[in-house]
Amino acid sequence: MMVTIIVVVAVLASVISEVLFFRWWIRNLRKEAIEFLRQALKGQKVIFVEDCNFLGQLSQRRGRITGNGLLALTEEGLGFRMLFPRRYIFIPLNSVRQVSIVNSFMGKTKGKGILRVDFYGDEGADDACSWLVSSLEWWTQALNSLLSGNQPPETPKM
Repeated sequence: MMVTIIVVVAVLASVISEVLFFRWWIRNLRKEAIEFLRQALKGQKVIFVEDCNFLGQLSQRRGRITGNGLLALTEEGLGFRMLFPRRYIFIPLNSVRQVSIVNSFMGKTKGKGILRVDFYGDEGADDACSWLVSSLEWWTQALNSLLSGNQPPETPKM
């Protein structure tokens, strides 16, 4: 009986320490991503930044990388920094062709709307990225407003 209690306590202690480490690690990755975006978008007016889930980039089908990160909207474009692996994408507004809400992207379905941004990528080739964001309607309206030369709507209260 005593051995069982010791094993249970040891397992619980191990699980708790792993959870705490994982939370600390994610928090540090997020801080690093915020600082990276500050530097990468220096000089641009940042309108809104939101945590998101990146579902991929069409031109990167082979080495498709998805993951959590931060999506930032500026008056000049969209900046995305993935937490892990560390990856950065900037899409200038003047290269955006279309902004839409889709149900799936590259075979991934999330059971709710997904923000899709179609744009001209390297050397003018068609490309697209998608994100799962909490403020989906706002992102769509804001991007379409900026593309039309108008001011984006008021940022969502988080």
